[in-house]
Amino acid sequence: MEEIMKNMKKSMEDCSWKSVMFYADMILQSKKDCYEAVFCRLYALYAMGNFRELEQWAESLPKQYIADEQLLIIRCKALLENKDYSKIITLLAADAVADEIILPIIVPKEVVESSKMLKYFRDTALFNSGRTETPPTTTEQKSKASPNDHLHPEAITNSIIRAMMNKDPTILHKYTLLSDSRSENDAYIVTACGCYRILCEERESGHALLVKATTIDQSCEIAWLCLIYSFMQAEEWNEAISTLKIVHNRYPNSKSVAMFAMSIHLKADSPSLALPWIEMVGEINDFVKHEHAVLTMLEGFHSAALKVFVNIEENSEERDLKASSAINAGHCQRLMKNYEEALNQYNRAISYGAPMQEALASIGFTHHLMGNIDDAILYYNKSLAVDPVHPFATKMLDIALKSAAKRL
Repeated sequence: MEEIMKNMKKSMEDCSWKSVMFYADMILQSKKDCYEAVFCRLYALYAMGNFRELEQWAESLPKQYIADEQLLIIRCKALLENKDYSKIITLLAADAVADEIILPIIVPKEVVESSKMLKYFRDTALFNSGRTETPPTTTEQKSKASPNDHLHPEAITNSIIRAMMNKDPTILHKYTLLSDSRSENDAYIVTACGCYRILCEERESGHALLVKATTIDQSCEIAWLCLIYSFMQAEEWNEAISTLKIVHNRYPNSKSVAMFAMSIHLKADSPSLALPWIEMVGEINDFVKHEHAVLTMLEGFHSAALKVFVNIEENSEERDLKASSAINAGHCQRLMKNYEEALNQYNRAISYGAPMQEALASIGFTHHLMGNIDDAILYYNKSLAVDPVHPFATKMLDIALKSAAKRL
């Protein structure tokens, strides 16, 4: 809780208002009477120009906060900005209009009289009450959120990318704690929640949230990309390619879309279709080098691809990319019949966090090629213990068992 409080204060100092609200909500979920969180949340709403939301939330506060001077000042400033003079009168000057309207006295008169600011708001409201007594119908002006704000779309997108690259759902856990209508209709937050569930191996519910995110905001690129990722994880290549076409039409020059496209075609065993996307990306980074090396391997140039995979494994800072490079280096070694080196690569891939079922099945297949049928059966079974329906391990285990039976 101390860390969350510290983050809230830091966000106040940085004027990261959405982050202030995020941390204040977290504090108030467990400690409803935390004055500091109430003050910061109210102030953040005012700073963002969300005057109506501010007043709605203020009305729901516990009674002990209604007559607090600091909170009243923020509340009245928002009402004044919205020209809601009648509400200010209801709060501060019920006794002044009691002859005309029966109003409950919400804030004691002595509280108002002891504050210059509250008296100013009261007098201003009384002076203008004959002119405008209802809030204007124009849309509230909302200040632009800073990119440093943890709830800014750019910040959420970066969090999603880091979480997906590192297979780390904890990066996105904070977004799952938001439960207000604002967050439920924010495509970026919904995408983060969907990715969180996918990383927690709750694919169906995560996939549903990603579909919802693309419906909420069809211009949310990260939602579409994560939806494609979900199809790829399930090896639903037709759906992935169909979605890719939609996204490419929306973002014809997006390098992120191109990267997903080349991955889809390589993993769907269509290397010739991947090449134009590789050329479209243009820039050379480790991910592009990796995908190009996969294409090189599939075309039969195993030694050349191996050099690229080993180089990426040794130099990349992305753990996920190191794991993928290590397992593909193992494939290259196996294809060149360097079986011991292949086994070493697969074990290195496991140490980087490669998908266990894939690495274990590859180790089993390598033993199978070496003639070690018993070891092959052992590793195929280990793979199926992680993923009971792994197609390659299932198929090869059946073949290995038949081979073992013939020896008896």
